[in-house]
Amino acid sequence: QGKKFIGMGVAFPGLINAAEGIVTRSVNLGPDWKRFPLRDVLQESTGLVTVIENNSNASALAERWFGGGKDSADLVYVNLGEGISAGVMMDDRILQGFQGHAGEIGHIVMSENGPSCNCGNRGCLEAICGIPALLKRVAEELPDCAADDPLRRIWQTKGKIELADIVECSRSEGSCAWRMLQEIGRFVGLAVADVINLYNPRTVFVGGRLAAAADSFIDMLCATARSHAFPEMACATQIRISALGNEA
Repeated sequence: QGKKFIGMGVAFPGLINAAEGIVTRSVNLGPDWKRFPLRDVLQESTGLVTVIENNSNASALAERWFGGGKDSADLVYVNLGEGISAGVMMDDRILQGFQGHAGEIGHIVMSENGPSCNCGNRGCLEAICGIPALLKRVAEELPDCAADDPLRRIWQTKGKIELADIVECSRSEGSCAWRMLQEIGRFVGLAVADVINLYNPRTVFVGGRLAAAADSFIDMLCATARSHAFPEMACATQIRISALGNEA
């Protein structure tokens, strides 16, 4: 109250043309957002100068300015959430790419015959390790978990499983939740190895909603990344859990 706003920034999940202020496509939010002029709509409705950016790019900037990346002009922020993408900073600048869509690591194909992805392909990292994919797998596999498994007990009590339940139960080594997150750590580690080989970052930060469980899979992620990336680059790259949590 009593303060003047000079502008507004919006972090949006999907393919963003930041220069034109357009959402090119958001595969997880549906067809209504295709070629949506978000910047112009917001500027007209609020009267404020508006800038839009991909949410992972915005998170990479936050990590650089306010988080653990204050000493890293070359960093990658891996956003593990409903979707999976990355914000890449090289020489202290966001890497946008020709169309402004760089960083879509969630659509690296991990398995050609894998599950269908919202992007239209099959076997993408996002279709295997995104939060919706994890919740679907939990629903399919819980009946086969041991009767005393902590996640199965929650399911029998509540009749459903939420991400917070998986995060909590993953702290029990050997449990169903722990095993599933180990597999996520392995797949994400393979993608991070590609990121290291392509961009040679000083630091890779693992963030997003699923990073709340990162203590359960970060060792697997790091070991996989380092065993699959070019050794000289892998040894020089730090892989860290983002401390920004949901505020990135």
